[in-house]
Amino acid sequence: MKLGFDIDDTLINLREHAFHIYNQKLQQNIGLEVFQALPTMEIHSAFALSKEQGGKLWHSLRDEIYYSDCATFPHAREALLQLVEQVSENNKVFS
Repeated sequence: MKLGFDIDDTLINLREHAFHIYNQKLQQNIGLEVFQALPTMEIHSAFALSKEQGGKLWHSLRDEIYYSDCATFPHAREALLQLVEQVSENNKVFS
């Protein structure tokens, strides 16, 4: 059996990671409480950017956002390892 998972904002805290990168690149210091209060998935509004400006910024920082050191959500790694173990045990029973 093979399992697949969406990674960003499921296993890793990608939006918050991007929020910190935006703060750094835009030389701002917008608090995490602003991020946590966002009513939508897009983070550009926290930085007073239009949807178009936010899209351009996300695109320009895409590699840095996706291919840098983004933290996992608490217990995500352990949960995945537990699933792997359970699937492995189930496969032994049905073999």
